[in-house]
Amino acid sequence: MKPRRSDGSDETIPAAPRVRWLDKKDGRRLIVFTSLGIGLTAGLVFAVMTIFVRLIGGEGSWWRIWTHELGDGQWFEASRVTVALVALTVAGGAAYLAYRRQHTADQNQKTAAETQRITAQAYALSIKQHDATLRRERRDRFTDAAAQLAHTSAAVRIAGVYAMAALADDWHAANDPAEVQTCVDVLCGYLRLPYDPEATENHQTRTTVTTHQFIPGGRTVSGQVEKHFEYRQNDREVRATILRVIKNHLELSAAVSWGDRVFDFHSAVLEDFDINRAIFRGPVSFDGATFTGKTTRFDEAKFTGEQTTFDGAKFTGASTSFCKAEFTGKTTLFDGADFTGERTSFDGAKFTSGWTTFDGAKFTSGWTTFDGAIFTSESTLFDGAIFTSESTTFDWATFNSSHTSFHTAIFTGKRTTFDGVEFTSERTTFDGAKFNSAHTSFHWAKLTGAQTTFHWAEFTGEHTSFDEAEFTGEQTSFHWAKFIGNQTSFDGSRFTGEVTSFDRPVEWRNVYFDWDPKPGRVATAVKPESVKPTEWPPKNFTMESDETHT
Repeated sequence: MKPRRSDGSDETIPAAPRVRWLDKKDGRRLIVFTSLGIGLTAGLVFAVMTIFVRLIGGEGSWWRIWTHELGDGQWFEASRVTVALVALTVAGGAAYLAYRRQHTADQNQKTAAETQRITAQAYALSIKQHDATLRRERRDRFTDAAAQLAHTSAAVRIAGVYAMAALADDWHAANDPAEVQTCVDVLCGYLRLPYDPEATENHQTRTTVTTHQFIPGGRTVSGQVEKHFEYRQNDREVRATILRVIKNHLELSAAVSWGDRVFDFHSAVLEDFDINRAIFRGPVSFDGATFTGKTTRFDEAKFTGEQTTFDGAKFTGASTSFCKAEFTGKTTLFDGADFTGERTSFDGAKFTSGWTTFDGAKFTSGWTTFDGAIFTSESTLFDGAIFTSESTTFDWATFNSSHTSFHTAIFTGKRTTFDGVEFTSERTTFDGAKFNSAHTSFHWAKLTGAQTTFHWAEFTGEHTSFDEAEFTGEQTSFHWAKFIGNQTSFDGSRFTGEVTSFDRPVEWRNVYFDWDPKPGRVATAVKPESVKPTEWPPKNFTMESDETHT
């Protein structure tokens, strides 16, 4: 695998010098020495042969061995000894040459290894120097981009946005997430700067807020305090550019993804925010953010980071949509969020976080819909939430959390419906909830969890319907509930759970079951034994009756 520079480019380590055993000069020298070796070997054979022949003959010439008269056996013996001595000598020489050759090869190998080590060190040093140069260049680019974002000209600021994004991509290629995060923080930080869409339109550059000074005890003292808010001219397009750049880096098809980064939009003013199909894999905060403009769209966005928070966020745009959005992180929070636009939709959204909370959230839009939404978090909480929309619907939603709670939630407006909803949570509570809508409906609802309670709940609208609902959980309780609407009906409802109790209601008016006679209609069924109290209809709760019951 090729090494990579800090800028992501491939780099090849220079090859070590190749060791050459022989060049042309060495080849000629080898031929000469080989011929010389053959000549010396022949001379040695002749000399040794001469000596042995002379020793065997005992007399005669030392050099003219052919003059000696020896028997065949003597000649053979002289030849054999000569060959043996010469072979031994040649073998020794060959061994010495082999040793010298191996020694030379070892030395050459060591030299090559040392050369390669020095080359690698030089290469590593050059890469280090190259990386240091790149880091300095990128630091300079960061400074320049930040300066552009602070420029008075909108065109220069837009150029700064793209420069900062390009720098983040380069840091990503260099596998340096911390530096990528820094660039993302700068872009998010720009969105958190003071911004007023109306002031931008009328070219207002400054807002001054004057307040009186107070001392402990609430008394006013002389003097006033002025707070100044500076606005940048023509800032709408700059902010829109930042949002487009962020969205492009959060899409599934993004060439470079910033999905793993932390996004902090707290207290930001986000106009016409469109982040459809974005994928957030890191923590995201929209705490205290204000969403303005015609539309705010999170359709099919995926939040898989550990924490996603919209605490105290204000959705004031005409339309706010989280259709088919998915929240799968550890925590999803909309506590205290305020939805005031014409329409708010969470249709088809999936909440599978450990905790999903809308505690204290306010839904005052014309239409608020959670139709088909799926809640499978460990806890799903709408405690204290206020639904004052003209129409609030949770139709065909599924609540399969360990704990689902609408404790003290308030439903007003013309219409509130939970038609076809499945409450399969181990514990579902509407304790203290107030259903004040003109029409409240749990038509076809399925209450199959182990425990479902409507303790102290109030049904005060014109018409409340539990028609064809299924009460199949172990225990369903409407203790101390208040039914004071024009009509509350349980027509066609099935009570197959272990106990469904309407005992000790605070008020019981115009409530009809299949076994109750109704104006213009006779009873059509017999009250199941699982429905309590046994004595029907239930008697209104009083302190005395409670003591007697106890």
